[in-house]
Amino acid sequence: MGGAEIAVILRNLMHRIGHQKFYLQGGDWGSHICKMIATLFPDEILGYHTNYAISYSPAPYAIWVMGSISEAFQNLVVKPEIANRLYPLANFIKGSLLGNGYMHLHATKPDGLGVAMSDSPSGLLAYILQTVSSATRSEYTNREDGGLYEKYTQDEVLDDIMVYWVNNAFTTSIRIYAETYNVRNIEMGVLAIPTNVPLWLLQGRSELRYQSPQMLRFKYTNIINTTVLDTGGHFFALELPDIFSEDVLTALKAFRQYWSRQIVCPKTEEIAKTEEISKPIISIQTPILDLALGIFKKF
Repeated sequence: MGGAEIAVILRNLMHRIGHQKFYLQGGDWGSHICKMIATLFPDEILGYHTNYAISYSPAPYAIWVMGSISEAFQNLVVKPEIANRLYPLANFIKGSLLGNGYMHLHATKPDGLGVAMSDSPSGLLAYILQTVSSATRSEYTNREDGGLYEKYTQDEVLDDIMVYWVNNAFTTSIRIYAETYNVRNIEMGVLAIPTNVPLWLLQGRSELRYQSPQMLRFKYTNIINTTVLDTGGHFFALELPDIFSEDVLTALKAFRQYWSRQIVCPKTEEIAKTEEISKPIISIQTPILDLALGIFKKF
């Protein structure tokens, strides 16, 4: 049950409750699943708002490396005022080595780690708190208290942990890494397929990974807005709920305005199947999608 399968289930759920077309919002794993929905079912999505947009195709990484050659190249990749979010590359390499160990564990040994976390409440507490700390601000890891209460209350932190502990849900929650980051999903190739779904970006300063709009356009060909803030970390909605919700509502208004200007309104079932629109849809109507729909249509 990886990201692609969950995407199909949620899309089918929206159909069952009466929504043939709908909006998406996602951060963290939600962004990965929403990305799958937007790629597999682009003609059903009215707009996609995300605070964690990442393209996994090779091209964005190629121009990222190219930008490290000179300042002139760098300016083609990212605006100078926020270039420090991408460069120098050494900062990214260092951050990955220090911060991505959890991902490798989750993707390769979820069951063993899950037994340990399910057996020890103090172990679960420590493990989650260190993740919350580093994902909020990378510099918080150097503080004695992890900066945990700079952005969240004690109750907010404990509420989050209790969801895992009371429901014994830690193992199942991290198995999504193993079910997604594997050869089977890589061979599907869905993540490399461009999508023309209208995209609204919300980018906080301290997000775990940053990609500029220039990099993201290889995946998202229809970026209608980028909100770049000098604050905000990976758990943006929890850290800054007012700013987050305001940006989402602004995006929804923009999506409606976007479609009102189109010749064909997506709210009707009579969408013109032009060559330009249908080509990417046809390219994913392959055994990959047919298999996914066949397996999960009962949901």
